Amino acid sequence: KLFKSNNIYEELFDYFYQKLPFFIFLSLPILTLMFWIVFYSKKINYTEHLVFAYTFFTFIFLCMMIFNLISLISETLSNFITGISFAFLFPLYFYKSLRNFYEQSRWITIIKFILLNPLFFLFLSICALVMMLLGIILF
Repeated sequence: KLFKSNNIYEELFDYFYQKLPFFIFLSLPILTLMFWIVFYSKKINYTEHLVFAYTFFTFIFLCMMIFNLISLISETLSNFITGISFAFLFPLYFYKSLRNFYEQSRWITIIKFILLNPLFFLFLSICALVMMLLGIILF
């Protein structure tokens, strides 16, 4: 039996949520390439961009671990905190980390932040499709 219940959407969401760290780890070099292209004028090498991306995702993973611990207490509270974090905390942390790491002016950082957000989701979507296709082909 492939699914445990009739709620297929929830099971698929849970499956992809469990695979998210693996997915982000595999897509990290591609996302780092995005930082390297957008911040090309800073003359920072690819490895330094990789370290920046790694620390940003480490923050997200730590928050996800906290969310999972909170979900043991209350699922609705965890969902609320997760939603607030994805709407406000993560973008704010991302902006502040861009500003501190790349040391550019506030307006240039805001413009690059606005540019990076759609690119970020575009690259993640492409990586997700590639991983899903590989999963279908290999299994």
